[in-house]
Amino acid sequence: MSHIETCFKSIYRDIRGDIMVRDVTYSLNEMFDYYVAQREARKPPQQPRDGDDEDDNQGRSENDDVEHFDILKWWSENSRYPVLSEMARDILAIPISSVASKSAFSLGGRILYPYRSSLAPCVFEALVCASDWLKIIDLERKYNEDMFEELGNIGLEEYQSALATVGVQDADPLCRNKDD
Repeated sequence: MSHIETCFKSIYRDIRGDIMVRDVTYSLNEMFDYYVAQREARKPPQQPRDGDDEDDNQGRSENDDVEHFDILKWWSENSRYPVLSEMARDILAIPISSVASKSAFSLGGRILYPYRSSLAPCVFEALVCASDWLKIIDLERKYNEDMFEELGNIGLEEYQSALATVGVQDADPLCRNKDD
């Protein structure tokens, strides 16, 4: 929690940081209580193991193997904290970027240009969301135009074939001369 507190206070630099830390702490405590209740409902109580209160990593420096540390692997292998393990599995599976993975790994171009990096995070997120929405609207418009054109072509072909069976030539009113 100290890392979250440091991050929020460095981002907001005012009372909002304290409020955000309080809200996150409250939410995590509520979530923990929920996971404990779910776990107790699923499994019968077990006897505690000897040495549960001892930390196996005593004496290790915090910086040991930090670069090679795989948090997902650690949580999957550590059943010592089963509730936290389940919470971490569910929380760490949530994508943390508002940028679509297709855009993030695309070679087409960057989304975060230098002038955008000075924007507040909420403004940047709003810009990315608006951009995505506009792209979707444009795709829907193109799809609707294609469908309209395709339906129009089908209708025109049926209309012309029906006229041909009756023996009418060049029934398109746009192609007629005004003298006719």
